[in-house]
Amino acid sequence: MEMPSGPRQPPVLLALLQIALISGIPTQLAVLWVLVQIGVKPPANAKEWSLSYVSTVLLGDSALVITLLVVFLAWSGERARQVFLGARSIAREWIVGLALVPASFVIIGVINAIVQRWAPTLHEPENPFQPLVRTPRDVIIFTTLSILVGGLREEMQRAFALHRFSQIGLPYLGLTLFSIAFGLGHLVQGWDAAIMVGSLGALWGFVYLRRRSIVAPAVCHGAFDAIQVIAFGLLRR
Repeated sequence: MEMPSGPRQPPVLLALLQIALISGIPTQLAVLWVLVQIGVKPPANAKEWSLSYVSTVLLGDSALVITLLVVFLAWSGERARQVFLGARSIAREWIVGLALVPASFVIIGVINAIVQRWAPTLHEPENPFQPLVRTPRDVIIFTTLSILVGGLREEMQRAFALHRFSQIGLPYLGLTLFSIAFGLGHLVQGWDAAIMVGSLGALWGFVYLRRRSIVAPAVCHGAFDAIQVIAFGLLRR
């Protein structure tokens, strides 16, 4: 079977299937299955996580997701560069991304204040990722993971999903649904974290829809995550 010779919009059901496959759930399950098959016992809960285990799962998941993204775009005759980078100046998008970092922390601060005032039971006392950052080496490893997995892979996922939702005429419904799913995917960190992450996902997705480039969202996302990881490391001293 040959690949299409030019860009071709996928049917609605195929577009939705592709969005589901790159959502992270199928690929993470696949990585976990492989690890079990080779004798790696999964942790019973988040308190048993190790940096090596989490790194393996995240990197394996990222490799699968990015592979699927490239394959799906090639199958429909689309250029990955056009979908992910668009036609805007990369240098200018970097500036936009850095400018969005303070706004991201403002959003988190406002949501945190609301939760603490009106719904304190939603707060998780300790982020399960925080114990993984114990030494300067851990900080470097986890900061790198945050940039690659958060800043790059998650923004490529989001961009692809919103690109497909746009093709079927539902860009902002797609943004809403994907932002909710993005937040729920971080529920292990607590309901308040899920709300915050979902809100940030909505911000980064909106920026992509308006600019059609992942550079600004990826820079903002990567910087935001890196600052948090470094803060985790400093707080443990």
